Amino acid sequence: MDTAHGVLQAISSASFGALGLLTIVLWLRRGGRQNAWAAAAFASIGIIVLVGLLLPEDGGEGLGYEIFVKAILVLLFAFPYFLYRFATSFRPQHPAWGFIAAVLTIAATAPFLFITLPGPDEDPPSWFRWLAILIAVQWTYLFVSVAVALWRGGRGQPTLSRRRMRVMAVAAAALDLVIVIGVIVPTERGEVTVTQLVTSSIGILAALLFGLGFAPPKLVRTTWRLPEQDALLHAVEGMLLATSTEEVTSTILPHTAKIMGGSGAALVSPSGALLGQYGTGLQPEDLRGNGHTPTDPSVLRVPLKGGALVVRASPYSPYFGREEVTLLRSLGNLADLALERSAVYDREREFIANAAHELRTPLTAITGLTATLTEYRARLTDDQVEEVLEGLGRQCNRATTLVNNLLDLARLTHETIELRATDLAVVIDRVMAALPPPEGKNVRVNVPPESLVHAAADSVDQVLVNVLRNAYRYGGPNVSVDAVTDATTLRLSITDDGPGVDPDLAPILFDAFTRGTTGQGSGSGLGLTISRRLAEAMGGSIRYETPEGGGSRFVLTFRRA
Repeated sequence: MDTAHGVLQAISSASFGALGLLTIVLWLRRGGRQNAWAAAAFASIGIIVLVGLLLPEDGGEGLGYEIFVKAILVLLFAFPYFLYRFATSFRPQHPAWGFIAAVLTIAATAPFLFITLPGPDEDPPSWFRWLAILIAVQWTYLFVSVAVALWRGGRGQPTLSRRRMRVMAVAAAALDLVIVIGVIVPTERGEVTVTQLVTSSIGILAALLFGLGFAPPKLVRTTWRLPEQDALLHAVEGMLLATSTEEVTSTILPHTAKIMGGSGAALVSPSGALLGQYGTGLQPEDLRGNGHTPTDPSVLRVPLKGGALVVRASPYSPYFGREEVTLLRSLGNLADLALERSAVYDREREFIANAAHELRTPLTAITGLTATLTEYRARLTDDQVEEVLEGLGRQCNRATTLVNNLLDLARLTHETIELRATDLAVVIDRVMAALPPPEGKNVRVNVPPESLVHAAADSVDQVLVNVLRNAYRYGGPNVSVDAVTDATTLRLSITDDGPGVDPDLAPILFDAFTRGTTGQGSGSGLGLTISRRLAEAMGGSIRYETPEGGGSRFVLTFRRA
């Protein structure tokens, strides 16, 4: 039995020593109040274990030795208090409970600072029994508080966090059992009893459970996380099928809150506009635009391209669910992709609706004019017939232009433009010959010869035609085409001195079916949309700006060849 007790003591010393080292490493790596209290608790036990291995069995003599032993006892009584502070640091506790914990710890520690400790061969005085009971009360109160706080705190938490917390709760209860057994079942000096073997075994189990709670192995974490992984798979499946922002938010937000053990989650746009919300607990200040950092550590914010994913998490999640925070970021990336895809679906639906509306206008006119010819041909004069035929021609041309532009957009979506060195000056001369300025318009071209860019001549031709037609239709009498180069790019600007674009229209100028309200004639509303697609397909860009003094300017950027 002595051998078994010695082996158990060695295992217990190694377990608590390793646990102390583990908590110190976690504190040094991660920092934080909770890690600091855990490191203080188990580092004190580690020091006690190390000192116990180094001290001689027959003790020592002198005032220095007694002071040293009293310091070790202070560490021993501080251990459950430090652990109590760790367990209660996640959520505010009633001040009375913390006051009782502090008073009991001081009451158990203070007597040892003022009494002379009995030697190894001396029997302790009778009142030591009452002091042992006081210590048992202190440990019981603190460890029961730790066990209750961690066990209750695990309610509603993700599986991994809940099991880590409850494993620690069981470990705290086990340590309390050790001290209670030691007080209830006293042993004779020099004897090794079954009770001591049992308490040593329980102590080892408690150390192992605490280690499992602080740093569970990867296989254990994976097993405990299976329910959340299943929930994540359902969320991913839902997002893969989502075709609108509402479907994305209704799919991801409940799973997000569940994964983080939180009470609420929300998706917000870059400006802070609410895209969708689930549950409660998030305040307006938590939902601000990009760049805002929540002051509450329980509010987690994952930046997205399309805004941010904001979660009111459990106060235990940042500590016990660190990997879930990483999982949350992955879920946020998937949400970003789903939102982008939903935006594409929204644009497609809007585009189809607009295209149908735009086609309905000329087709309705064609139908009406055709019906007029069919039913009233005998009553119409030759001039009236000519007028109807001219109207049919205009509407047919309008429908043809619109269909051709729609086909161009579809082609740009699926085809790749072949780029080669293109002389921009030659292309501009060809465009000016094919599209001369109408009466009352004057065009000045200032593009140096051999302005070589990476482009496709036909695509550049189409972009310039679209922009120049807009300048002729909506601009002033004077139009200028100028080129400016630097080391890598060529910027071609088409400027007119007209009234300029309405400021409300400028942000959506390149969107499909956007048209000005002034000028002669009416286009399809797709010319600038096609121009932007072509410019981007050639590795360049097109933008609108208002020059000083008014007017309009379109700037095309190309890569120099």
